[in-house]
Amino acid sequence: MRTIKLPDQLNIFLAIFLFVLNCSSLPIMDSRDWKDNSFPISFEKNTYTVTRFKTKSPSKKNIVLLDPVFLSKEMLYPSSFTTTFTPGDKSGLTPYLITHEVANTKDHATLIPSFLEEGFNVYLIQFPETANLKSTAGDLNRILDEIVKQDSSDSFIIGGLSLGGQTLAHYLQLDIHPKIKKIFFLGTGFDYNHTGSLLEKMKTLPSKGGEYKCNLRERENLCNQYITSIYLDKAHRNALSYPVKIPELEKDPITSFSKLSSSPLPILIVFGKLDGISPEESVLIPFFPHRKGNSKLISILEASTANYMDLDYDHFDLFYHKKSKSEIYSKMIDWMEED
Repeated sequence: MRTIKLPDQLNIFLAIFLFVLNCSSLPIMDSRDWKDNSFPISFEKNTYTVTRFKTKSPSKKNIVLLDPVFLSKEMLYPSSFTTTFTPGDKSGLTPYLITHEVANTKDHATLIPSFLEEGFNVYLIQFPETANLKSTAGDLNRILDEIVKQDSSDSFIIGGLSLGGQTLAHYLQLDIHPKIKKIFFLGTGFDYNHTGSLLEKMKTLPSKGGEYKCNLRERENLCNQYITSIYLDKAHRNALSYPVKIPELEKDPITSFSKLSSSPLPILIVFGKLDGISPEESVLIPFFPHRKGNSKLISILEASTANYMDLDYDHFDLFYHKKSKSEIYSKMIDWMEED
């Protein structure tokens, strides 16, 4: 059989093309895939679900993410679901972004894929619906021990997403796991008691069994005043109309999170300029104007046009905008890779 020898330049081009294709072709996960890649960790009162996302090549770089609570897991990784969302039925996960037909988040959910493409294994810790954000912090070291057993990693980075960052802030007041080397918060507010807080205003509305209706289909609904993203299409706004059970939030963050501003580990805080759920006053004011802390170890990134980004990001944009990968996550990864 005759063999054809390709020019060296063409061989190089094909090698680069196949490498890029291999990096970018992440599989879309359905509900069964999520289940198959997850394992439970049970303690006295709570059972947590940990979902693994492994890189295609062996890697010792690891990121642990804490449940964003109000946001769906499908906003973090390309997913498609064909099940109908039943309010209150979380089945151990957080299916808030399931449409009545199909929610395909391939082009939008880029947070976890961004980390995988840079060689990080990712572990997503999902809280049970009844979990208390503060008491959950006391379980984290044991959860992290179980994760370490999965790959015997030397170290990892831990990140709090949205309300999950409150658990991480509580955790930093304790003896943290020795293998943690860096900490980040994405869209986390530390003080939700500030004037005009959405979560505080929701508590003044009528509730059913402690649940408040966040209905983005109704123009006058309170949530629509705070969720300004024009990037959420009609289908996703319909899917985001669900009952919200507000977890117990820290009432005295300056005292309770006192170690945050003086952490011996590097911390990155990312927030959106137009974030109505975790605005700047909930992120910065409780700590940094009042405490000197170790400012050299604290980095703050406002997602806004002032920082040469294409838009001023709101809460959902941080996790779901197409440009968040290039404008936000790339900067977060640069910070992670710094010595």
